[in-house]
Amino acid sequence: MSPTHTADAGLKILTSPPVFDSLYAFCSPGDLCRVAKTCNGASQAVTNYVTHRFTIDLSRLLLRFFASQEDVLEFRRLQAKHQFLISGSAALQLLDRTIYPDSDLDLYLFPNDAEAVGRWLIGRGYEFSPDVRGGQTFEEAVKFAKLDREHDDRYEDSEYALPGVRDVLSFTKLIDRTPRWPGQPSLSHILEDKFTEIQLIVSDVTPYEAILKFHSTVVMNVVTWDRAIALFPLGTLDQRRGIKTLLTNWTFEEAVDKYRRRGFSFLQPYARFDEGFKRAFKFGHRFFGDEHSWVIRLDTTGIDPPEMSVAVEGNSWELDYDNYDNYFVIETESRKFDLVETHHEYCVGEAFAAYIDRLIMSVRTVNEENLDRYIQFFNQDPDQPLARRTTGKAGDSIIIGGNDVQMFNILLRHFRDLDEVDELAEWLKDL
Repeated sequence: MSPTHTADAGLKILTSPPVFDSLYAFCSPGDLCRVAKTCNGASQAVTNYVTHRFTIDLSRLLLRFFASQEDVLEFRRLQAKHQFLISGSAALQLLDRTIYPDSDLDLYLFPNDAEAVGRWLIGRGYEFSPDVRGGQTFEEAVKFAKLDREHDDRYEDSEYALPGVRDVLSFTKLIDRTPRWPGQPSLSHILEDKFTEIQLIVSDVTPYEAILKFHSTVVMNVVTWDRAIALFPLGTLDQRRGIKTLLTNWTFEEAVDKYRRRGFSFLQPYARFDEGFKRAFKFGHRFFGDEHSWVIRLDTTGIDPPEMSVAVEGNSWELDYDNYDNYFVIETESRKFDLVETHHEYCVGEAFAAYIDRLIMSVRTVNEENLDRYIQFFNQDPDQPLARRTTGKAGDSIIIGGNDVQMFNILLRHFRDLDEVDELAEWLKDL
């Protein structure tokens, strides 16, 4: 057989749906990525497989918490509307293709969405479970959840406070595990406890910041309305290793121990000098969905996109090591920027924040001619202009804002390409 025929036969194996549905099921995320790099045909086959497979797996995971496929679809529509995140053990189960029978469903919300999402759950048969530290009714709990930490005296109890989290609302429901249609297997042998729980974790500012303040990298995975993202896929899914990213206390150690029992190990500080560590846990600036993440696009048939989408990639962080306290730390900050208007809150790492600050400063100091160039730069799409002129006491300036995704795409592209904002200013002069 000629080499060409052999290559063609191999390509057919890699790209034939009946074959790759069985073959790829045994591949790790790293294996799938390596297969995808072999050729364009294999890349498309892997992309189609993971979208199809993980969308089905997500539906199966959600069916543990909802009564029907219709409810699952309505839940995903609700997620698209409010753009909350599935995270914790549920996101890990999806990406790791495993089942933790005793796990709940953790939803990470923007601060003002707890009431709408909670009422939707109540409408699907869930009951609010009051906490001694919060309201005894759902209405009272929602009122507490709208308070920021500065005005909520419950946060004087340090054991209650979770980094980046304003409140936690729990809901439970008795789920019927018997088959709902002919041929469906019973779930009773998988889930002994017939009560299932959904927790609404209300973020202090943005759910992306709350994710980055988890106890370890093992659970830094999210499912949005249209994609699943593993932030440290090589370490978490291939090596089944993680690093602790908070100073330990009994609460976080208990959580870490739970994942040890699930087969994960946690690296000691001296491991940071190992070359393999640097591949799995890259120091420096990172973004959600960057080239070091594993991103799976989900099938969104029947789901309308949000009116104003969150720019997922606009959330960033920096992995560093604290030599004084001897622990790994993920540094990020939720903040607003002068002259930059966004529809959603974002958390950013130090370097990206400094980039935006210097860009804003350069915009404020340019003359009339250069101001027009900046406006031209941010208004590359005439149908969605991002910059508009404004006049103040100090003279003319611009406000940058509009479509968050488009704006962050422009900022990120030049942040990665240019070392200094001054270089961007020089580049703009040549437009």
